[in-house]
Amino acid sequence: MTDNKIIEDSSSSNNTTTTYTTTTTTTTTTNNITNNNDDIVDQSLDNLIDNNNNSYNINNIVKDRNYLFECIYINNDVREYKVRRKRGSVIYTFDYVLLVMLVICSLYHYHYSYQPFKSFSMLLLIVVIATRFFLKLMITQEESMVIMRELGVQLTRKYYLKFFNKVEFIDKTKIQSIVINEGISRYSVTFYMAFIVEGKSKMILAFEDLIPRINILLKVYRGTRSLIYGESEE
Repeated sequence: MTDNKIIEDSSSSNNTTTTYTTTTTTTTTTNNITNNNDDIVDQSLDNLIDNNNNSYNINNIVKDRNYLFECIYINNDVREYKVRRKRGSVIYTFDYVLLVMLVICSLYHYHYSYQPFKSFSMLLLIVVIATRFFLKLMITQEESMVIMRELGVQLTRKYYLKFFNKVEFIDKTKIQSIVINEGISRYSVTFYMAFIVEGKSKMILAFEDLIPRINILLKVYRGTRSLIYGESEE
């Protein structure tokens, strides 16, 4: 059974309307893209192809999501797509508030009691700050996908705490299909790219935590299929 969904995505910042059709089957997903205007985003992404083997950073596309996208053309048979967080994107206003409160409490208790570390409020603040710091070390810092025409796909996920780094390789002969699906995350619809792999009960996500926007994801999808299946990127 085939489920067809036609979705229209409008972006006010780029004055672009993108319409595509997603057809979901057990093995294939077809995406047809129609662009009414030639905007800066598409022009920048199309300029990624360079015969001199260089990398091109696209900052303006993912600025609002605190991500940086990078495409590296290693050679004609190997390509890398990389998504990473901007520096400081994991530090929030609440973290600064906690630090200010810690300084104020320490000065107050030191001035009046000379025993700041025996105060319950001080100990509570220290525990909260230490817990938040540890949790931030487990946040994904970078995700990358290396596509090798003759071998397959290597997925790498890097965390701020290097101990949790993960590397996974998908053999080309075991890739049954490459798809783009949609899922609901809280109050928004998220599009993600995944591999259907032989012997795996679940799909393997190309980008699990740092998911690019749909206009970037479609370029990654086309580039991956062009290397794995020899399809055109047009």
